Amino acid sequence: MLKNEILNAIKELTWHNPFSIIIADENEYILYCNEAFVKFLGYSYNDIVNKNLRQFTNREEFSTFQVNTKLRKRGFSNVYKSTFIDKNGKHKDVIISASPAYLNNEFVGILAVIIDYNEYFTNFSKLQNLYM
Repeated sequence: MLKNEILNAIKELTWHNPFSIIIADENEYILYCNEAFVKFLGYSYNDIVNKNLRQFTNREEFSTFQVNTKLRKRGFSNVYKSTFIDKNGKHKDVIISASPAYLNNEFVGILAVIIDYNEYFTNFSKLQNLYM
């Protein structure tokens, strides 16, 4: 389990990152999320932290999370597509870059950077048009 002082340090480092960042434990409970993830889902920070990822996706995608958690426990990182469901019930396609999180050589959970697929490519296209 990550100590509060470590989670507070992570929060200071990642809170304003434009990409969603979460840390989840081995049972898919969210230990931390940054401001981008809060905005992405439309819930408050307190409505997200200590909740299971199951609450923010569908059954099929949650099964994918569980399979990927098993990979993290074995030390593997990967990138994959998934879907979250926001507070209004909207399904949002994402790209997840996930890796195991270790503290003192002990597995403590999963670090994931989550990119809103549609928003990212919409903004990317706008940027391309600005510079072309």
